[in-house]
Amino acid sequence: MTPLPVLLLPFALALATAAVAAESDGAAPATDFLAVAGPLLSDEERAIYLALGRDYRRAAFERRFWASRDPFPETPVNELEVRWRERMPEALEQFGTLEDARAPVLLLAGRPRARLALDCPGRLRPGEIWIYDSADRIRESFALVFLAAERDDEAFRLWRPAEGAAAIALDGGADPSAPLPALDGCPRAQDLAAAFSLAADWEELARRHGALFRPDPVWARDLLTETPAGGSTAALAASIEYAFPGGRGGRTVVEGTLVVLPPGDGELAYRLEGEVVQGSSLVESFRYRLDPLRTPGPGSPPVPLRFERLLPAGNYLIALRLVDLTTGAELRDERPLDVPFPPGGPAAEREVESAEGGGVALRLRAPLDRLVTGRHRIAAELRGEGVARVAFRLDGRPLLAKTRPPYEVEFDFGAAPRPHRVEAVAIDARGRELARDLVVVNGGPHRFSLRLVEPAVAPLATDRVPVRAVVEAPEGERIERVELHLGEHRAAVLFQPPWSLTLQAPAAGRADWVRAIAYLEGGGAAEDVRLLGSGIPGEALDVDLVEIYASALDRRGRPIDDLALAEVEVREEGEPMEIRRFERVEGRPIHAGVLIDVSASMAEELWEAEKAAYVFFERVLTPRDRAAVVIFSDDVRLAARFTGRLDVLAGALAGLEARGDTRLHDAVAFALHYFSGIRGQRAIVLLSDGFDSGSRLGFADTLDYARRTGVAIYAIGLGVPTNPPEGRLALDQLARETGGRSFYIERVNELERVYTSIERELRAQYLIAYQSPRSEGSSFREIEVELRRAGAEARTIRGYYP
Repeated sequence: MTPLPVLLLPFALALATAAVAAESDGAAPATDFLAVAGPLLSDEERAIYLALGRDYRRAAFERRFWASRDPFPETPVNELEVRWRERMPEALEQFGTLEDARAPVLLLAGRPRARLALDCPGRLRPGEIWIYDSADRIRESFALVFLAAERDDEAFRLWRPAEGAAAIALDGGADPSAPLPALDGCPRAQDLAAAFSLAADWEELARRHGALFRPDPVWARDLLTETPAGGSTAALAASIEYAFPGGRGGRTVVEGTLVVLPPGDGELAYRLEGEVVQGSSLVESFRYRLDPLRTPGPGSPPVPLRFERLLPAGNYLIALRLVDLTTGAELRDERPLDVPFPPGGPAAEREVESAEGGGVALRLRAPLDRLVTGRHRIAAELRGEGVARVAFRLDGRPLLAKTRPPYEVEFDFGAAPRPHRVEAVAIDARGRELARDLVVVNGGPHRFSLRLVEPAVAPLATDRVPVRAVVEAPEGERIERVELHLGEHRAAVLFQPPWSLTLQAPAAGRADWVRAIAYLEGGGAAEDVRLLGSGIPGEALDVDLVEIYASALDRRGRPIDDLALAEVEVREEGEPMEIRRFERVEGRPIHAGVLIDVSASMAEELWEAEKAAYVFFERVLTPRDRAAVVIFSDDVRLAARFTGRLDVLAGALAGLEARGDTRLHDAVAFALHYFSGIRGQRAIVLLSDGFDSGSRLGFADTLDYARRTGVAIYAIGLGVPTNPPEGRLALDQLARETGGRSFYIERVNELERVYTSIERELRAQYLIAYQSPRSEGSSFREIEVELRRAGAEARTIRGYYP
């Protein structure tokens, strides 16, 4: 594969040319934004910004630029942008320009504790050293060395320790291999030596602690593809009409229809791109892939292509670009659009969540962000008319029905943490289902689901098939696309919400059902199916495939990377299974979490543990992977949610304080709950130096919950004694039952070796899938994986709960 920077070279050159054209195309000068954000911009981001030819596109770039660098996106303010703008006047007053290397350091790290002049005429290049005890997000002492310009028209630059003494000494008067110049005879030589001993590489230090973050500018490249405007053309013949068939969530449904005359034969495929602009602001951009079925009949009858947007009432400019992917012909259109209020007036809310589309909405309010045991009340929020009762079910069993509000029921979830399915169904006086909702308590915050709420459960009355899906993405994940299928034919691909579109009804016998599939950017899919014109609610497809991840190790414990399907045997409850899927998991996304004991007994080892965990993340994470940090002592805390950003993980690991007891069991259950709902390869790396003390959960309950979640646990015991044996036995069993591994070390400096072993094993696992013959029952099912290779061993989960 060609390296990405090489691929982007012609791209960047093209952008530079486009930037000149953009400035002459009426775009506002870019000097204001570049003057403010210049030191943070990468070369590619700068080229893309200058290439954007319209004010609203540059405004959208500026918003996305700051958002991409927001250190805490869950808060209402962008701390980096606020801090940067607040400190700018001081930086400009001191240095006159942000091009001076001292300016961005002041903006990001704040004022130093001390500034020491590098003043040793004839011996050293002039400059200054900034000394920090700590800084924003950097919790350690460090110093930065700035060298003065060799010419008057140049600014100060940062010195890196890797440059050595030769970059500081004048006239080559230093040994090029020496790390620091000789300071004898320099004023304040002792202070200079102390400062040089703290000298750091700013780029590396800031990146490691999350003070400087340069994301992959994929968001900026997207802006170049979201630019269909540019006048109207008609190389592709099509008529365009807009209608406003209703409202949803207080917004107006805008339905656009492009009627095209397709080419003579072959499959049809179109790409539709659009922008909605209000005043000087880009309201939204959108993209569709449309693959309509040909209309039966002589010749090539016109084909309607529809798209749907949800907009507040107002005046807009809407720009479209439609490309025939078969012939390359395209249509560009740009026109004003006055969007009326939805039916019912400005306050109308027409959100329809029922299976029949009859105006009844039902939503369960349940605690999904924490583990729940014992008795707990759950309420169903109901909107709409005609509901006679709301029936509640727990794990598929009818519980009770409420005939009047409040629709609230107390559930008993038992003493041990287990996933429970809570369901509520709204029913009318004739016994017909109007709406339903389902939540999984103790199922984790990462539920990924798709539910079709349209088409309605009724025979088709027209040639239009309205399709609408409600998609629930896991925390921290993004929907890459939603595909809509008519029978076996993929009719459309939606790349952004709303996940709704009106399709052309298929000819009789060509498709009997609608299928919607949602895909995550990081991998994983969810789907739902609805039968057409049958009056029977559709159900999700379920082929009951059991997926397990297995590590294959040789007799020396090294991963095996050339295992063949013929060498693998899987048994469930002692019965051989037919393997339906077998593959190495190279390139598949990994969700990894480090669970760190920060109890008082870890005080002397904690700093080294922080560094080792960061090295583990640095080695393991690829752009598709996600990692989290959980810390525990006498309480348990999620220090970093799933993220692919090393700077966020580094911030969570920095400055941990050791205190309190060791609630080991509660911490493991907490981490398992956080991982629940995520599909694919998952691993928790547990680091602890002691026995459990103070946990609410017992070990048996924690182990049972670990079996139910199926997350591999790699347990690292730091100084855990062999006598009494309970501590090691507990860690061994947690690892063995979940398909992980246990390690025991005496010193924290051995962690890097252990983390390397875990990382190598995670990258050399195999995905094995089979279809279980057991469709009934909910008891634990044991799994065995054996390898037909001398000395080889497979490590995987001991079983699963269906």
